[in-house]
Amino acid sequence: INYELALLRDRIFATIIDFFIMGGYALVITILIGIMGLPETLSEGLMFLIVLPPLMLYTFLVELFAQGQTFGKKAMRIRVVRLDGKKLTLYDYRLRWIFRVVDIWISLGAIAAILTNSTDNGQRLGGLVSNSTVIKIEPRMAVQLKDILGIHTKENYTTQFDGIRNFKEEGMLLIKE
Repeated sequence: INYELALLRDRIFATIIDFFIMGGYALVITILIGIMGLPETLSEGLMFLIVLPPLMLYTFLVELFAQGQTFGKKAMRIRVVRLDGKKLTLYDYRLRWIFRVVDIWISLGAIAAILTNSTDNGQRLGGLVSNSTVIKIEPRMAVQLKDILGIHTKENYTTQFDGIRNFKEEGMLLIKE
């Protein structure tokens, strides 16, 4: 089954949405710890233990438990899939997450953008090593106006198979697609 690859802009918007979610989480926890009125060293320690691990593991854990979608990917209607059609494994998600450090964090997304636009399957480095890519869940409409305008009338067409005349226009477009 062929899927339509997610556009780079969809992936960027999904990442931005995820950043806002992570930032909101960090802000709420910071405010709650500040309200507690704890000593500064204890507050910093709690921040380190409660805020940092979830932020670092967000994409790995959410993609793992939500079948290849973070909240940003859900909002943008995109998903991570393996190229061979098999289900992503824990190892695949871990590879994607590890290479995210290079793809997105160290290069500020430049490596991910370049590779996504230059590889045949729209893969960043993490996708290349895990044999995965990001697809659109609901592809764009495949029938375009030029397809409809290019339809010739039944009167000036000689059919090779007589039963084909029983199909309606919608059925023919489906077969053509």
